[in-house]
Amino acid sequence: MNNLTPEQRSKVQTLVSIVNIKDAAAISLLKDGRWDVQVTVNNFYSGGSNTVSSAPQPKSAPVDKKKIEKIFDDFKDDQDHILIEGMEKFCVALDVDPTDVVMLVMAWHLKAEQMCEFKRAGFIQGWADFKCDTLEKMKAGVETMRQELKNDATFKEVYHFAFTFGLGENQKSLPLDVALPFWSLLLPDRFPRLEMWVDFVQNKYGRSISKDTWYLLLDFVNQVDAQFSNYDDEGAWPVLIDDFVEYGRTTLDQD
Repeated sequence: MNNLTPEQRSKVQTLVSIVNIKDAAAISLLKDGRWDVQVTVNNFYSGGSNTVSSAPQPKSAPVDKKKIEKIFDDFKDDQDHILIEGMEKFCVALDVDPTDVVMLVMAWHLKAEQMCEFKRAGFIQGWADFKCDTLEKMKAGVETMRQELKNDATFKEVYHFAFTFGLGENQKSLPLDVALPFWSLLLPDRFPRLEMWVDFVQNKYGRSISKDTWYLLLDFVNQVDAQFSNYDDEGAWPVLIDDFVEYGRTTLDQD
């Protein structure tokens, strides 16, 4: 690990968290996959085993973009878009709930620009990068995407993506009716005071969420304990988070 770049070390930890292998095995696999995490994960699972063999592995078959395009055409609502109706049918085909958090990860991989919409180019290239050119492979890919959320670096990217993804046309702040469901999807396993936060923002604040606040909330979740005992009142936190901590401390004292 000492001879790796910071980016390579991050990729090693990402792969370890996804497929549950040792660092040395992850480094070897990533080298074979040219340090592409998605390629490496799919190569790993294509062998049908959760163990790493020391024997040379056969190269996986090249992805067929025409097959992916055919899948897109099966679900498209117009020439270049899968919209609400097509999205629902696609989710049924993948056996995934449209409101499952993994759909945010998928949207991130497929370069989606707004909710309930996949564009042809992003869909085809995204699934090609994931080495999935059949519905069965995509189903397996969904589970790989779900595992990616366990990696802090990947989670942060998906969390940041969610802000832009949730914006409507000409919006710079995220409406509460989008922000609250997104937090409920993304943070239940990471934020012990999520219920308190949602109640505070909804009933005491009631306005849209800025990009700065959205981003810094994740830092707050990662750094501050559930009792707010290590919160720096003089730190450069958004006013909304300052007010929440004051509210939270008062609420906890009353309990």
